[in-house]
Amino acid sequence: EEKPCNTFLERGVNLEEEKNVTKKNKKPFLSKNDLMWVLIAVGISVLIRVFVFDTAIVEGSSMENTVHDADRVGYFKLTNPHKGEIAIVDIGETVLIKRVIATEGDTIKIEEGKVYVNGKKLEETYIKEKQNPDTIEEIKLKKDEFYAMGDNRNNSSDSRVYGVFNEKIHFKGNVQFKFKFLKMFEIL
Repeated sequence: EEKPCNTFLERGVNLEEEKNVTKKNKKPFLSKNDLMWVLIAVGISVLIRVFVFDTAIVEGSSMENTVHDADRVGYFKLTNPHKGEIAIVDIGETVLIKRVIATEGDTIKIEEGKVYVNGKKLEETYIKEKQNPDTIEEIKLKKDEFYAMGDNRNNSSDSRVYGVFNEKIHFKGNVQFKFKFLKMFEIL
């Protein structure tokens, strides 16, 4: 009766030869070609994040009902401020998310809570509630200047507090969508 072999030596296998065969047959996790493509993809992602697209998290209620506290928004950097769009505004100590109301060359004034751009009353369907009866004298925006306000006018520190913003200094980009928890994103 034959007894089963329990060791490599009993089966006639040389351990050194077995190690060499295993090393020769073992393929690396990533080939040089795969690694090159991964590095290119990472490089492109970093470039896009730095120069083209980024995200921000909303802090506070100044843009309700359009975006809310803790919402994550996506914005494109390679744009200029456009009237009616939501902008990311960097004022140094903080970053604001506000709606662009007027841009260079426009005049803006607020009279008893009503906003006028170039002498015409602005129809604002997006504001949360009727604005307090603020009054701000007419301002003529110079080159590269824009005026931005929160949609929740009665609870927003914006151009009414900080003054006009400079596109070259303060403007980071226009918000294009917000991420939703169960949906992927919502276009704004």
